[in-house]
Amino acid sequence: MAKFIRKAVGIIFLLVIPIFMSMLFVQITNSYSKDNVREISAEVMDIEITEAPRRSNPGKMKVKYKYTFDDKRYIIIKDEFTTTIKVGDTKSITVNTKNPQIIMDFSYRESKMILAALLIATFFSCISGLMCFKS
Repeated sequence: MAKFIRKAVGIIFLLVIPIFMSMLFVQITNSYSKDNVREISAEVMDIEITEAPRRSNPGKMKVKYKYTFDDKRYIIIKDEFTTTIKVGDTKSITVNTKNPQIIMDFSYRESKMILAALLIATFFSCISGLMCFKS
């Protein structure tokens, strides 16, 4: 029975997790390609705290941004974690170039760090899967 469980865990680490990670990798790569995103400056117009921060929870707020993209002005409300941002501040945001009304969750640079972390996690998952089969 223990041998069966060890092989099942090995299959999960060797196949299931890497397949899931590769699907996530492709999705992030497509969404955050250099052609699909652009970092721009946006002015904070309004802030509404929807969930107060607590010890283990950073809290949430709705931030109203005003920005210009390709000579069009946009005013968008985005849900974010609570920060020290104030009305009137200028913040760098990442927008989708095909639909500038979409403010992306990560910057282009942050997306590359996430991809690197996914590759490292996939590597260690495969190593763990191989170790399950060897023992």
